[in-house]
Order: sequence, then C-alpha cells, then structure tokens
Amino acid sequence: MTDIECARARLIKTAWEFGLRITLAETDDACEAIEGQLYGRLIAGIRARTELSHWGAQLPEILLRHVMTDPDKVGEVIDRVDNDDGWPECPVLNAIKGLCCAREFTAPESRWLAEACLQVGELQMEAGRGDIRRAARIWAGQQLAAAIIEISPAAVRKPAGGVN
Repeated sequence: MTDIECARARLIKTAWEFGLRITLAETDDACEAIEGQLYGRLIAGIRARTELSHWGAQLPEILLRHVMTDPDKVGEVIDRVDNDDGWPECPVLNAIKGLCCAREFTAPESRWLAEACLQVGELQMEAGRGDIRRAARIWAGQQLAAAIIEISPAAVRKPAGGVN
C-alpha cells in the first residue's frame, strides 16, 4: 500500500469510529493533507489545555514542538517523566503520547489516530459533567469533519447513525 492509501484507510476508519462516512479517492493526495490538518487541530486542542499538565505548561509546549517530527523521542521523554504502567498519569502528557502512537503506528488498520482524537477530546471536557467519553467522541468527530471540510469539502457525507 502507498502512503496515500494508508492515510485514506486510517481516515475512513477514524471517521467510522465517530459515526461519519467519508468518500476519498484511493489515489487522493488530499488524504495526507487532511491527516496533517487533523494533527494540527489536535495539537491546538492540547495547547488550549496545557494548564491541566501536572508538570506545568512548558513541558507540553516543548514536546508538542517535536511530536510531528520525532514522535519516538517525545514518547521516550514522556516515559521517563511520567510512566504509570506504560501510560502517563498526567492527562496532557497522555494525549501527547497518544499523538506519538498515532504518528508511529501508521498501518492502514491502525486505530491510533482515532484514539489520539479521543484522548485530546477528553482534555476538552470538564470533569464531573456526565459521560466524558461520549462528549469526547463528539468533539473528535467535529475536529475530523472540520479538517476534511477545510481540505476536501465533498468528502463528507451524512452521518452513519450518529456518534455513539
């Protein structure tokens, strides 16, 4: 599979997890651009909530500068700073590590992009305000749809049963 075909498969899988149906051509160069746009939105979502970091806002900012170019090193730093059985206790570092996994595990069947979206979505929700996971799914689906619309508006179709 080419990089474009893998990006297409990951986007379709991620959209499906959020109750969206998208149509992307198998050779659509827009797939990689959409993925990049989505990563940009996820990074902005984390930056908006760095005050939740157990380590202050500066560490997440430094890590976010490198998450797209060197995700394995960013993951190693997170593991050294805050490793609670493989995943950080800090919600901000947890979301950054999710981005690292999405960048590292790029097979077409990988669901790490969807998981990273959910982790960042959970950061956006206020604790104690009902079902955080459901609200995070809605937020994540909105971010994916917005990223697609910015690059390829015709790719988004009606919801496939809504967000669960």
